Amino acid sequence: QQQLYGVSLLAMFLGCLSKEHAVVLVGMLMAYDYFLLVKGNAPDRMKRFWTQDFKRHIPFVLVAVLFLGIRHGVTGGLFLPAQPALVDNPLAHLSSGGRVLTAVAVAGKYLGLVLFPIHLSADYSYNQIPAVMSVVDYRFWWGLMVCLVGISTIVLSIRGRLAPEWGLGAVLLAIPF
Repeated sequence: QQQLYGVSLLAMFLGCLSKEHAVVLVGMLMAYDYFLLVKGNAPDRMKRFWTQDFKRHIPFVLVAVLFLGIRHGVTGGLFLPAQPALVDNPLAHLSSGGRVLTAVAVAGKYLGLVLFPIHLSADYSYNQIPAVMSVVDYRFWWGLMVCLVGISTIVLSIRGRLAPEWGLGAVLLAIPF
């Protein structure tokens, strides 16, 4: 058991070195434990998770911090440059409102692709997803609905009004996003 735990820590670290998105494993493991392994009613589960079960996740958090430290040392920062090229990230060249509206719309598009993976693309670069510049755009409202349903599902599951599997599913979709 301990050997597999060590191997999983190493696998996460190597995964982070391969693709930064592997750092989301920390949150996914905590969500899995909270929703499926910790037993009891909602308030007791939350208390038990933070006082007892969270301890086994600390090494994963430390691996994530180590990776972020290495990334900072290599790239000089934790994030992308302040102003990436237009073709690399068109959202960076929009107003704050346009960025938020488009990001919400993208959440809806992602759910649509999960449910109906018909028009997939290997590259969602420049203008593959046109910017949303108005609150009357249906893509924004679809994305907002998706976000609200996801948040509601998580909250209701934490409060014990929905099965834990529903909350876990919503969190596993939200964390990588």
